[in-house]
Amino acid sequence: MSFASARFARSSPTDGVTCAWLCDVFVDPAVRGHGIGKALISGILEECDPLGLRRIALSTDDAHGLYSTLGFTAWDAPETWMERIVNPGV
Repeated sequence: MSFASARFARSSPTDGVTCAWLCDVFVDPAVRGHGIGKALISGILEECDPLGLRRIALSTDDAHGLYSTLGFTAWDAPETWMERIVNPGV
C-alpha cells in the first residue's frame, strides 16, 4: 500500500463563520501508530486556524486518545447536540 492511499480526512466549514465538521478520517490499520493520523489532523487544524472558527466537531469510535492530544474534548453540553441518522448502516 502506498502512503498516499493509507490516510484520508476532510473538514467542512459548515456555515462559513463559526463551525467546521471533521469527517471521513481514515488511516489504514497497517500503518497506524506511526504518527500519520496526528500529522494528518494537525495539518487540517493548521488550515482551519486562520478561519477563526469557534468549534471543530467530530465523532469517533476509537480515536479519542489521538484527538485529545490535539486539544479535542468531550462536548460540554451533549444534551444540546442532536443528530439525525438518515442512512443507518452506511
